[in-house]
Order: sequence, then C-alpha cells, then structure tokens
Amino acid sequence: MGREKFEEMEKVFFAVLEKLQERGIGEIIKKHKDLLPRHIIVGEVARVRDLIISAFDGVEYFIVMSRKGKIVGLIKDTDLIYLLLAGETHYTTFPPMDKLSIRRERIPIDVATQFVAEEVMRKNPILLEEADLVVDLLHHMRMSRSHAIIVVDEKGKPIAVMDEHTFLKLMKEEMKAELSKFK
Repeated sequence: MGREKFEEMEKVFFAVLEKLQERGIGEIIKKHKDLLPRHIIVGEVARVRDLIISAFDGVEYFIVMSRKGKIVGLIKDTDLIYLLLAGETHYTTFPPMDKLSIRRERIPIDVATQFVAEEVMRKNPILLEEADLVVDLLHHMRMSRSHAIIVVDEKGKPIAVMDEHTFLKLMKEEMKAELSKFK
C-alpha cells in the first residue's frame, strides 16, 4: 500500500471515528443489533452450572439482577471458563483487608459449578442510557477496569451489553460503508 493510499485510509478512519462518537448509543444498537454480544438476564442465585450451559449456547454476557429488579452485576462467558480452569488456581481474598492477602485455593470443578451468580459476578457494572453518546461509552471503557458496559433504556431496563470487541466490529462496518463510497 502506497503512502498516499495509507494517508487516505487514515483520514477515513478518523472521520468515521469522529462521526461514530457523536452518535447516540441507542442509534448504534438499532443499526448494528446483529453485531452485539448475546446476553441474558439472570438472578443472583442462578447456578454457575446453568450459566455454563447457556454460554455453550452462545450467550456471552449474563446481567445479574437483584430480586428488587436492580442490576447488581455482570458475568462474561470467559469468567466462567476461568472459574472452571481455576479448579486449580482460584484467587480469593481474606482479611485483614489492611494487608490484602491473596491466596491460591484449589477448587474442584464440581464445587465451582455449584457457585451462584452473586459469588462470581463483577459487582456494580457501569450502566449507560441508550440516549448517551458513543463518546461517553468510549470514555467509560477507557477509564474503567471493566471493558463491558450495560446499556439501559429510560426505565433502567437492560437492552444491550457493549464491549471493546463490539466497538471494533462497529468501526469495521462503518469503515466498509465509508470506503464503499470511494469505489
């Protein structure tokens, strides 16, 4: 690829990124629903064993809801895989908290699959409303340790999970559409 072609592609990339950031998350979700990771809503006492079965069926994210209907956690399918692999190396924290001690603990798989969602979830996930802009989504992804964000409607009901992989797929689709104009 020649330098001129590269510079042209670079301009298109940044133009697409700028346009995308100014759009609403809800608009992106409606346009690119097929690119979003599959998610389901589960209760705090959902068994890890059942979540693993759903993960094998293609569910990537589990949004954990309290009995009162509040979003309290998020579990990614890979968290479940790590938990199973952690049958050998599960990290657990123990008091005293002032000397945060992390110890390796062996957890047999049959025990790990008996855990419930609230024991393995990432607590207090980031929530954004569908009316928020993509730039807000990117900001939260960059600033937080969690790279998955739950998008909710105006009533607080979860409608999608957005992660960095989804954003890269969105960029790819938007780039394809923009570059097709040059042909």
